[in-house]
Amino acid sequence: MIEKILLIVSLSMSLLIGETGSVTGSITDLATQQPLSGVNIIVEGTVLGAASDLDGNFTVQDIPNGFYHVRFSAIGYKPLVKLNIRIVSNRPAIIRAELEQQAVELEGVTVTREYFEKEKDALVSSRTVDLNEIRRDPAGAIDIQRMMQALPAVVSASDQQNEIVVRGGSPGENLFLMDNIEISNSNHFGVPGSGGGPINMINTLFIDRVDFMAGAFPAKYGDKASSVMDISLREGNRTLHSQDIDMSMAGIGINVEGPIRDGQGSYMTSYRKSYLDLIIANTGLAAIPRYWSFQSKLVYDLAPTDKLMFNMVYGNDAIKLEGENSAWSRGAENVDVKGTQSAYGMTYKKLWGKHGLTNLTVGGTHAKFLYDVYRINNDGQKEFYADQDFLEWDVQAKGDFLWKPNHTMEISGGFDWKQLGVNNDSWVSTDTV
Repeated sequence: MIEKILLIVSLSMSLLIGETGSVTGSITDLATQQPLSGVNIIVEGTVLGAASDLDGNFTVQDIPNGFYHVRFSAIGYKPLVKLNIRIVSNRPAIIRAELEQQAVELEGVTVTREYFEKEKDALVSSRTVDLNEIRRDPAGAIDIQRMMQALPAVVSASDQQNEIVVRGGSPGENLFLMDNIEISNSNHFGVPGSGGGPINMINTLFIDRVDFMAGAFPAKYGDKASSVMDISLREGNRTLHSQDIDMSMAGIGINVEGPIRDGQGSYMTSYRKSYLDLIIANTGLAAIPRYWSFQSKLVYDLAPTDKLMFNMVYGNDAIKLEGENSAWSRGAENVDVKGTQSAYGMTYKKLWGKHGLTNLTVGGTHAKFLYDVYRINNDGQKEFYADQDFLEWDVQAKGDFLWKPNHTMEISGGFDWKQLGVNNDSWVSTDTV
């Protein structure tokens, strides 16, 4: 009896230990990216809070597990609230906040909370979301492109694709950026010349914020006609190493992150793979998609004002259709599709004093699609009916600068260079028609 009581007590103590967590992060100026000190951080619904240090960093500890709104406020800046931050034991929640300057009237100050952030250069038709909003979206399936389909001026091109059509434009008129790197298509089983697919390759758990602009976007985003989706990835944990396993209808994945050289840098790496092919392989279905992706981000501080970032994402797709017997196939009932897509780049970020910054980025993308359509003759050999080998790639270099000498003046500019390549090799056998 005593042993049972001790066991119950020990289990109760183990449940009580670690019932609190913490939130940590950094705060910067939205325009100049300079760290902000003295910003007040309040965990709403509690008496807990903190202030950012000289480097813009903060930590609030001993927060009971649960979901909280975290409010940021400072004199001369618009207040900002991050919604539904999840607090769990033994793993700090990491927040990167960017505050926008505003004039302060000496006669009095009225402070209101704004729950929705806005990209600083977008005047109209813009929306900014973070990871918590993406998770809460009821119809987005944790897919950033499917989430944007619910916005005004945006419709979906197909129920089977997350492709978006903005203000009647074509799907190829949308620009996708990941940490300043342009991506032609970030989806598994993408279609050449479009920007959609059934499953997004970018790991949603890596996302810090997404700025979506459906019109009137700045000239720095280039010559796209319909929309811009600017994806900013968070940095890895700079204090401890951690591993996660996530599972959804899109696949199963493992995520690893942690510090580099005692917090001077950080890394994030993920590997995701489809698993439905293992379940439905014996159900008799003719077409079973198989895919996997790898993504990584490395950040290293060369100096307090100099940062180097490396990003890459790679996806591999394959689907084979065998034994499909239908009239329209004209005997070519076997289709073999393979594809690989990748995007990579490096960015150097330099802060100039307290009023300016420079970003320099080099990178590229690569996409290859193989389509084979064939018959099986009486001897069991393949007789190809048609095949296509499609390749598109680009390399790019871009830079931009910003100088803000005072609260009312801002000077910015930049350059963008890109080289493109496309190769399409198609073959179809002779036909009697």
